[in-house]
Amino acid sequence: EQYPANIELLLKRGKLCLNLGRSQEAGHDFQKVLFMDDVNVDAYLGLAIKSGCDGDMKDSFDYFAKAIALDERNAKAYMLRGKFYYEGIGDFEGALADYGRAEELAAPEQMPELLANMMQTGKNFSVYYPEGWAETEALANRLLNLPDLPQMYRGRAYFTRMNAHEAMGDYRMA
Repeated sequence: EQYPANIELLLKRGKLCLNLGRSQEAGHDFQKVLFMDDVNVDAYLGLAIKSGCDGDMKDSFDYFAKAIALDERNAKAYMLRGKFYYEGIGDFEGALADYGRAEELAAPEQMPELLANMMQTGKNFSVYYPEGWAETEALANRLLNLPDLPQMYRGRAYFTRMNAHEAMGDYRMA
């Protein structure tokens, strides 16, 4: 058989295929998981991301809705949908609502990724709406204040905070 019958392996391979830009293969893996376990939230999230990457926003949001209906307390589902609200359809308010819900539900180990996504969305928004830089800087500071913050997030936060200071004309702090 071409696909192994191991759900965790299929999910990992599907995510890897997405990262490599092989969305059709990722979709097959996520569908195979759903054939074996039709209530697997991670498979629905994978299909949501796959659909969004393929430009099919309607299917993407339908898959997000299925994942959230299966687990209304899944912080990652809200975080990912929030990211797609902004990056996929330019809905900043929808993104903020989902990020807010994700923040309410997130476990401490999920906070770096969540705050980094919120910060990036704020940074993208602030390029067009400069009044958003203060909030973006606040998100960068919150990220930097997390204990045991991985270096990859620390660098992004410092860089974003520098961008915020430059945009607000505070070159002394930049």
